[in-house]
Amino acid sequence: MIRVRMVALAPKVMLHDFDLTSPDWPLNACVLSDPSVSNSANQFYVLLDRTKFHRDEVLNHRVDNDGILRRGDLLEGVLLADSLVPAPMRYESRSRMRLCLSISNQFDEVQEFTFELPVERVAARIRTRTVRRVSLFEDADESDPRNPDKDQSLRRNPRPTGRTSVH
Repeated sequence: MIRVRMVALAPKVMLHDFDLTSPDWPLNACVLSDPSVSNSANQFYVLLDRTKFHRDEVLNHRVDNDGILRRGDLLEGVLLADSLVPAPMRYESRSRMRLCLSISNQFDEVQEFTFELPVERVAARIRTRTVRRVSLFEDADESDPRNPDKDQSLRRNPRPTGRTSVH
């Protein structure tokens, strides 16, 4: 999350794209896309750590026709990006990391802003064990060859519920 505040100095500027990089390592950041594009009722951006931001406070979707600024207009909010790649270990918790925010306009002119943010290390997430199933209607115990306690007499015959779970 990056707090951004910009003032238009040109008669008319249309924001076209945001990009976040690091001059020191391959950040591979992905600026989050507008959640309302695939579902107009969805008004919240969600980060990988499940932090939610209402669409009204986020700038990510303020591009093209939604990102037109005229001289003196102020645009303020947060820019949200995620990276699946953890920061290199040389960045200790609370150390500063250099980042570069690039903003392009309708003429493909790019303004770059370099700044530093503190590194926040988060605890690793617990991953659930994937259970392999032979079919959707088979119990997990029946399909797991590592389960020695399979008792054929205790098998249930599950009924379809109309919902499908994919694990």
